[in-house]
Amino acid sequence: MSYKQQKEKVRLITDLISELDAKGKLRKIAQGAKGEWLKCENHNPHTLSISKFYQRQFSAVALNDYKQFNRELARPIVISIRPKHLGGAKMIIDGQHTAGLAICSGDLAEVPCHVLYHPEHYSLIDCIEAESRLFHAYNTKRKNPTAIDKIRAGLCFDDPKAMLFNEILEACNLQIDGLGDLPSGDELASAGAARFIKTVDQYGEDYRAYIVKAVNYIRRIFGNKADFKYRDDLIHGLTTLLVFLDEGRDKKGVKLNGRRTAVLAWLETSWEHIGIQFIVQNSAGGNTHYKIVHKFIEYYNNTAEKNMAISKEFLHMNGIWDEDKVESRKERLGKVGTGEYLTANFPDYEM
Repeated sequence: MSYKQQKEKVRLITDLISELDAKGKLRKIAQGAKGEWLKCENHNPHTLSISKFYQRQFSAVALNDYKQFNRELARPIVISIRPKHLGGAKMIIDGQHTAGLAICSGDLAEVPCHVLYHPEHYSLIDCIEAESRLFHAYNTKRKNPTAIDKIRAGLCFDDPKAMLFNEILEACNLQIDGLGDLPSGDELASAGAARFIKTVDQYGEDYRAYIVKAVNYIRRIFGNKADFKYRDDLIHGLTTLLVFLDEGRDKKGVKLNGRRTAVLAWLETSWEHIGIQFIVQNSAGGNTHYKIVHKFIEYYNNTAEKNMAISKEFLHMNGIWDEDKVESRKERLGKVGTGEYLTANFPDYEM
């Protein structure tokens, strides 16, 4: 059943609050409300200014990313109006690029604003302090949608990337935060699924079967053990290993000469005795999937016959980046370009 074919669940916010309160999960929220409502007004975007004291850098990149002003997407700009004795400047606290895009449109004489009026007795320092506090609050207390939130919304209008992500979750018999194989799928341990999203981005189009294969390996070997969790970093790493074993054994890369079969046999018979933690430890900080592959092969080499070992250099030359290599990105890409090794393009061996 597709995501959109499921029965929509509509809940009143007041019911959700009542349930959370009954469970004692809202103990940090104080009764009553503070502050004054900001006034809702329209203002000419050409009259709005920013202070470099607290406002982030104005970015041409951000404007170009938006491409065009869209009234449906634009949120009201938050501004303050300073006292008349300070010139009455209208200062943008949140939404400077919305204002910039409105000006670029050439089509908007006014834009919606939420307005903070400073008291007339305020000094310049008072105004800057009040504005910077509000700027800080808007940019630290506001909860932006997570990657999973965006995927969930994308499923409602058949976004291809969202659909691919959900299809692969279902194929893996996994679920996370209301997505994937519901209701019986195994729960993915990572709250944000960032690494699983990267796995789908890297392998989902042409190598999705390897993601499913990796999850099934993990399920078969560890799924019945107490306290086991489906880690998406492990899934990414094992998927990378399985793709390497298939793609790096023919004319596309240096021949593995039987090592593929030996590694797969090792996974089936020996990995269980090592466990998961030793495979994923010290793999954070970028290139996690490559680090995990190196760890798999390190343990495999400990039991493999000498002529069946796979060196770190072999991995590095055939797509599995070695963190211990000391070279700049430019040097690495140069070596890829001259065919010395294939790391930067993995898993694309056709260069």
